[in-house]
Amino acid sequence: MNLLLPLGLLALASVPLIIVIHLLRERRRRLVVASLALWRRIAPPQPRDRRVRWPRWWRLLLHLLIAGALALALAQPVFAGWNLVPARHLAIVIDTSASMAAREGTTSRIAEARRRAAELVRASGGADRVTVIAAGAVPRIVAEGDAGDGVLAALATVEAGGAGCDLAAALALAEAALTAGFTREIVVFSDGGATPVPRRVGVPLRWEAVGGDPGNRAITHFAVRRGPAEVAVFAHIVNDDDRPLATVARLTADGVTLRRENLGIAPRSATDLVWTVRTAATTLSLILDGADALPADDVAYARIGTPAALEVVLVSPRPEVMLRALASVPGLTVRAVAPADAAPPAGSALVVYDGWLPAAWPDVGAILAVNPPAGGTLLGVGAGVAPGAAPVTAAEPFGDILANSADLGGIVALEVPPWADVLMRADDHPLIVRGSVDGRTVMVWAFDPAAGALATRLAFPILVGRAVRALVARATPDQVGVAEPFVITASVADAGIRIVDADARVVAALPAGTRTIDGIAAPGIYHIEAQFGGTWLALGTVAVNAGDPREARLVALPAPDIAAPERDVAAPVRPQPQAWWPWLVGLALAALLVDWWRVPR
Repeated sequence: MNLLLPLGLLALASVPLIIVIHLLRERRRRLVVASLALWRRIAPPQPRDRRVRWPRWWRLLLHLLIAGALALALAQPVFAGWNLVPARHLAIVIDTSASMAAREGTTSRIAEARRRAAELVRASGGADRVTVIAAGAVPRIVAEGDAGDGVLAALATVEAGGAGCDLAAALALAEAALTAGFTREIVVFSDGGATPVPRRVGVPLRWEAVGGDPGNRAITHFAVRRGPAEVAVFAHIVNDDDRPLATVARLTADGVTLRRENLGIAPRSATDLVWTVRTAATTLSLILDGADALPADDVAYARIGTPAALEVVLVSPRPEVMLRALASVPGLTVRAVAPADAAPPAGSALVVYDGWLPAAWPDVGAILAVNPPAGGTLLGVGAGVAPGAAPVTAAEPFGDILANSADLGGIVALEVPPWADVLMRADDHPLIVRGSVDGRTVMVWAFDPAAGALATRLAFPILVGRAVRALVARATPDQVGVAEPFVITASVADAGIRIVDADARVVAALPAGTRTIDGIAAPGIYHIEAQFGGTWLALGTVAVNAGDPREARLVALPAPDIAAPERDVAAPVRPQPQAWWPWLVGLALAALLVDWWRVPR
């Protein structure tokens, strides 16, 4: 037995009071009188009471029973009883792929799936359990627990978005979440087309189809590439409808229309658009005029990459060794300047300091500091060290270049800055570190390539090439799908991250050190920013698109062929909790009725 409200037992404090009252009523005062004749005249004869006269102490027990029953009822006792119908554990799997956002009539497929799933939750008993799983490219458990308001509230947050539904993983997750000892069942709400599909599951499976065939037109591919003078644009547009499509495709940059073209696409077919435009904009969008069941894939966004050649400024009193290595990296335009003339333009892709450092980090995208001198204000550099042929341990992208430090010369004792991570070390000596300083990516080489044999080895240009690619690589991808996770490649160990849309509204704020973004729910252009020293600085711009070949076809498909048992034969009869307080209240009322009816007062 369990008590849901143990404080109700405080009502037992009335028991001593009842006993005291009964004792006081039993004490009668004896008086000696001369005759009883006058007393008989005061009280006329009463008809004989035919009710049973019980001893007075029986009435005391009856009152104590009433008080005890009411006190125990207030405590709400629950006993484990047995029920021939075992409790049920229901796993609800909802397809959250982009096609489930399609509207049919006055509602969307995902809203219809949520409504029907909520009906299942409300129809469940108090002892039943419910698990809700959002089945996207990576299935996840949204809610789990007793059927009630908590599960319904979590169910209302399930939204469609993203390409694909991994049904095999979703059903495996659902089956693993079901509790042994319950009658188990999995219910799937989907418009079909989910892949991969398992061959069988070990518990009963029910498929609830959602949607019909509303038809759709979609931009399934949109790519741009900046050349020396023009931007090449490619788009693939499909018409997944039984009717021909007539629409207008508009290419815009910063709200200004650059190109427009009338399109006519036959039923169940596709067409390609190939354009070249001149624009200085950094983002483009392609829009199909009109409306259909899935508006999210009628528009596509792209971030225009930088020109193929990147300008690198080399600042060094002795630039020959680094200049030769940088010149061997494809896609770079290298300009060497002396330290006295060092004034790299703001926004340069990469500045390399070799044997010299300025008083402050310049306002550029990335910095490579090679053989930093001692006594500077930017880095803590001590005297030179000689680790000899110590084994080298390195992280990506330098993992397989150097086996030991024998070819390295001029190694200095570098104090690792708090903003940097060690990428290569020899014993306890850091050789290469990388981090982010006020939004700038900075890499430091704590050795002099010209002082050892490294500059004459094939490993040297490979080392320089990988360093350049790691420094000038974008911190974020140019383009991702809706709800598709992506990784921030910049070092943001101590920086807060936020996602800002094209209208400068913050759509998400993430904790410091976040490297993986779980996905963005709506198409559009988004800016990823990091906070350094109280200032928000841009890390990158991401174009998010809903168009995908897997989601463009909206016709609802029948249930896949998945073998499953008709009933969960392994579910045993389980004890069910039963509340006894109504019975206790009924007992107290019955005792009161007996006290009023059968006991003379």
